[in-house]
Amino acid sequence: MSDLTKSMLRFSWAMSLFGVRQMANVLSPERAGRAFDEVARAAAGELGEALGGTYRAGDAFQSGMVDLATGRAFTGGGGGAGAAAALPQPGTPASPRQPAPGPPATPETLPPIGERDVSAAYPFEPHFLEVHGSRMHYVTQGSGEPIVLVHGNPSWSYQWRNLIPHLSPLGRCIAPDLIGFGRSDKPKIDYTWFDHARYLDAFMDLMDLRDVTLVLHDQGSALGLHWASRHPERVKAIAFFEALVRPFTWENFSTPQFRELFRIFRQGGAGSQGWQMIVEQNMFVEQLLPQATGRPLSEEEMRFYREPFPTPETRVPIWKFPRQTAIGGEPRDVWDAVSAYSEWLQRVRIPKLLLYATPGALLTEEHVRWCQENIEGLESVFIGPGLHFLEESSPHRIGREIAAWIRRRRSGSAGGAGGGAGGGAGGDGAGAAGGAAADGDTPPAIAKLRADTTRMLDSLAAGTPIAGTVLLPVDPAQEGRFDENARVLTEATRKLPGCNVFAFHKSTRERSGAEPIEYLIYEDWETQEQFRVQWDSAHLRRFQNSVGGLLLGPPELKFYFGWYEYRRGG
Repeated sequence: MSDLTKSMLRFSWAMSLFGVRQMANVLSPERAGRAFDEVARAAAGELGEALGGTYRAGDAFQSGMVDLATGRAFTGGGGGAGAAAALPQPGTPASPRQPAPGPPATPETLPPIGERDVSAAYPFEPHFLEVHGSRMHYVTQGSGEPIVLVHGNPSWSYQWRNLIPHLSPLGRCIAPDLIGFGRSDKPKIDYTWFDHARYLDAFMDLMDLRDVTLVLHDQGSALGLHWASRHPERVKAIAFFEALVRPFTWENFSTPQFRELFRIFRQGGAGSQGWQMIVEQNMFVEQLLPQATGRPLSEEEMRFYREPFPTPETRVPIWKFPRQTAIGGEPRDVWDAVSAYSEWLQRVRIPKLLLYATPGALLTEEHVRWCQENIEGLESVFIGPGLHFLEESSPHRIGREIAAWIRRRRSGSAGGAGGGAGGGAGGDGAGAAGGAAADGDTPPAIAKLRADTTRMLDSLAAGTPIAGTVLLPVDPAQEGRFDENARVLTEATRKLPGCNVFAFHKSTRERSGAEPIEYLIYEDWETQEQFRVQWDSAHLRRFQNSVGGLLLGPPELKFYFGWYEYRRGG
């Protein structure tokens, strides 16, 4: 016993001095890294087979998350997270069944993950509803048509605290805590996927919710879409991000690191490696949640996320969800249910909004493209860099985009335009140029372009720097008239405050005599408000109305924003 005590004290003293030495190595990160690796390897060698497997899985996951958060994974090749380098960053809407083009995401073009003004406060009064003999907690704010927000794993209604203020002016926001999660009761049930579906079904019925706009994330998306597919008459619209939109194969599920973790989570029962990681060590809350957020969570935020799961017994529902996710045909009943709602989602004519990030975790490049190509009537919005818990990294962007989408639908206008920080926003015109004028003397294609752009501007926060490009296919026979109009527009625009750049460029591409001549307008403005002065100006309207009949096709307009803040380190 004496020898063991001496060894323990010797180890503690050595680790203390090791920490001091690594602090001294702060300016030599490679040297410090090698030292940490050597100690880690020595410790891992003493873990044995069971704990060794847990260590290797956790190490792979943590390494992958660090790569994602620091941008290293963006330059990888192949599938999973590395494939995000090729992910297009279109704005909204993408044409139904057609992905919009956009620039690749690289570390140089991606701003830091996470908005700055994310509040940790949870200023909502608690409400409870008795469901199947247990209380389900929910928060509510606003009035009017219901907007129901359904959280995922290992979260609760706390995750919606920064979105609700954007949405509550437009309806009655209702955010329930799934049974066993948040401040809802934890009854002695199995917490299968269908248990959660049964409780959510009853909650929606007891609240008598109709004309519902659903806002869904993670496992909440599976439960919400399952409910919607069986109650389509009660659904008005669906917005979702990092969602389970279809069953997965093991080959296309998430990233390679997360894929390996899920295999471990699903093996064995109580006492298994997955049980130890999730139930005993609280890995989902303590490691996965903060690392897959993409920004540091404050101690206050972590306190709220830890609150529902203080003991191993309370974490069993967290452990059950990854085991109930439809992957590789299992579990069979969940696989069948997800397949059914996925088929419904693809064909139903209900307005749908997809918000996605680069590289994502569930909705990686492959799945975003699948959504854009297969889901009928889908609008999609790229919100910038992000991992899985986008409601924590970009809550205000998501809230503004969903709010603008709701307003567009209520005004009776389909589609819209938007964008992403550092990414492109499409507002492509549609219809043929020329012909009968709409809106007075405005050609139809120009009228649609103006409507799309105005909706996009309405969705932006004040003070947002903005740039744009317009591709104009000019009739060769009308090039002289077009050039004169372009010269007048350029002279007037460059006099406006906030205009950094305004220029016309002519394509050098060889063409046949009948093909249009491509002209590109490039403009860059310090703020959205200053650009809006230009957009509403008489000289721009005169230009648009004059050249509409000189084009051989619709103008293609794209906006970009976020570059200015990124370059300035904000």
